[in-house]
Amino acid sequence: AGSAGRYNVAYDALGEFEILTIPTGVTVSIGSTTGSSGGTATVPISLANALGITGLSPTIAYDPSVVRVLGISANTSVVAITMQGVPNINNTAGLAKLSLTSASDGITVASRVPVADVTFELLGANGMSTDLSFVDTGIMLANTDFEVFAPNSIEDGRIAVLVKGDFNGNDVIDIGDVARIVCLRAGSIATTPEDLAIGDFNGNGEIDMEDVTTLANYQLGNIDTL
Repeated sequence: AGSAGRYNVAYDALGEFEILTIPTGVTVSIGSTTGSSGGTATVPISLANALGITGLSPTIAYDPSVVRVLGISANTSVVAITMQGVPNINNTAGLAKLSLTSASDGITVASRVPVADVTFELLGANGMSTDLSFVDTGIMLANTDFEVFAPNSIEDGRIAVLVKGDFNGNDVIDIGDVARIVCLRAGSIATTPEDLAIGDFNGNGEIDMEDVTTLANYQLGNIDTL
């Protein structure tokens, strides 16, 4: 007996049946993240609840005034998958398309696994954001018979642009921003991923005294850059 909800079943004229390799319930997703204007951010494209996926060719739509794609690569950290050709990146139209293939028996996974990484440069001003949406989804996937079909579920992503040091979002580094980073460093308020994107100036994955000093000196005019 197979797993419920994972297969389509077909019957022949004699009443015999076979399990087809067309998944029912495949999810394709792209991640969400935040970053500072002028910086870069990488999000994964992932598969979940997949059975025998031999090909994946997603097209991502985004706002080119907010971000641009710098590169796309296959992610082989969990499954064996190969990039075919050079991804078609059109940063004028805000569209990027890639083609990935696996072995003849395809990719079969239950939980979400990454299959590609998309790296963006963030161009927008503080507070701007863009959805990362899949388009042309009807021909996104291929099964072990090399037939194309659409995922059962799509999970789009989002990128938000934040200005380094500007915690309160008013486009000025002021005493409110300094007060917040002091509280973050002290642990009196919880540090979020957004806080790290704004205030982790030394890039060590936490808000520490060096970050506090940097922001305070910038707010006072003692240094010119963060």
